[in-house]
Amino acid sequence: MRALPLILSLCLLSCSSTKDDTDLVEADTDTDTDTDTDTDTDTDSDTDTTPANIDSPLAINLASVTYYSRQWTFLDLTKQGSSFNYAATPTATDADGWVTAGDAGLFLSTGLDGHYPGGRYVGLYSGEADFYTLGNIWDAWGAPMPNDAVLNTGDSTPGRLAIDVSPSNSGFVLSYENISPGDPVTDLQIVHEDYEATFAADIFHPQFIDSIRPFSTLRFMDMMRTNGSDQQDWSDRPLTTDAFQGTGNGVALEYLIALANEVHADPWFTLPHLATDDYVTNFATLVRDSLDPDLQVYVEYSNEVWNGGFEQYNYAESNGESAGLGSDRDAADRFYSRRSVQIFGIFEDTFSQTGRTGLVRVIASQNSPYWALRMMDWEDPDTGRRAIEDADFWAVAPYFCGSPPSDPGSVEDLLDLCEADIADTLASAAEIGDGARGYGVQLISYEGGQHIRNDGADDNAQTIYNLANDDPRMGALYVQYLDQWRADQGQMFTLFSLISGQGTTGRWGILKEQDDFTYPKYASSVQWAADNPVWW
Repeated sequence: MRALPLILSLCLLSCSSTKDDTDLVEADTDTDTDTDTDTDTDTDSDTDTTPANIDSPLAINLASVTYYSRQWTFLDLTKQGSSFNYAATPTATDADGWVTAGDAGLFLSTGLDGHYPGGRYVGLYSGEADFYTLGNIWDAWGAPMPNDAVLNTGDSTPGRLAIDVSPSNSGFVLSYENISPGDPVTDLQIVHEDYEATFAADIFHPQFIDSIRPFSTLRFMDMMRTNGSDQQDWSDRPLTTDAFQGTGNGVALEYLIALANEVHADPWFTLPHLATDDYVTNFATLVRDSLDPDLQVYVEYSNEVWNGGFEQYNYAESNGESAGLGSDRDAADRFYSRRSVQIFGIFEDTFSQTGRTGLVRVIASQNSPYWALRMMDWEDPDTGRRAIEDADFWAVAPYFCGSPPSDPGSVEDLLDLCEADIADTLASAAEIGDGARGYGVQLISYEGGQHIRNDGADDNAQTIYNLANDDPRMGALYVQYLDQWRADQGQMFTLFSLISGQGTTGRWGILKEQDDFTYPKYASSVQWAADNPVWW
């Protein structure tokens, strides 16, 4: 039976504070074949402490914000949501996504193996509706599972729900119905009681903040939902006033800037492949005016435009062929190079209006000397220049252990294969680095780490893949890998990614749980960064 609803009929505005898929990444091969905001973006530098990441040679790709993300990004869990459609039928919403008619069900923190904070949460909101929690919820195959949340009607008051949460792999669902037509629920914020007094100002979960402090640069590709993004005009962008930040639109730029400011890390933005010049100008303007002026700004056009598994590749190939830049992969690479330089120019012009410095222009390629050197050598007939001449860094993703066998043997056997692969993948990167330095440009990585993924392998093999990632020896391999990267004259290395679960589509995270900083891949990487302060 459904729990009895809590009837809430008062609107108390004071109760509300102010407000893909990277799995398509393919293993690199060396082949010779084809604006209203609620965020505080104070730019005053902190002169009392030296940031822990000031000399770190490592950057990190952050995970997407989703209702199933292991990354505890926001203190307000509502922001992690994506819709009000769980076991509900919203029939109308306002411009910000709040339900105005029908009923609503918000699903959060599922698939995390129960690893998220439990205890008392509060739900702050304005408006009128009847709130309740289902006793059972259902997984993707329709099987029932317990709802981690129970609405405590006795401790709830209008405008402030009391929600008791016992974490499991199920996650929790908060539902409401009988929405007032004249005063629908808006500004719903679900926060652990420990942070009720501070979340409006602090925004981000402290465990998340602590986990990213060791990194000098934050690559926002997944948080921006860059792959296959349909953002074209500036009006398409996500806003801080949106009900959710966990939709396919990604996280509002204001939050990304606030995060970079808070941890004093350089942001790395990956602009949508469809973005117009006006979009880029407005983006650059907001960054210029809101980001700590001591921070650099890494700018890249989209993500892995060379990768035929992504929509941005199809777009670049089509537009490159239409522009007479060749065919197939050449057309895509050349269109990408041309558009990258155009975007760099817009940022340069926008920053120059106020004298803002620190622009870092990045061109990325596959970790294949054949394709990378071919891109470097191409001269745009419209400008008479090579794109690399207008870049500050060339970036690759030199993953190792990208083709694990379907029968990996033991964990040790698999780790032996991974170790042997480090030399091969970094040899390709080193050749690309030599080519880039010939143009006066240094090599960095935009992604990297282990790439143990074989979708067709059986359950036993998948278990071995998982255990290999958990093994302390994998941490030691990361040290060996990063040592070789440094020896080969690589500069900043950007790991992929901060955190993830494990499954057939990969084990990408250097963390498996947000608060377990002893996990081998993370602990070894952070210690390596401390032992190897920037050498360039």
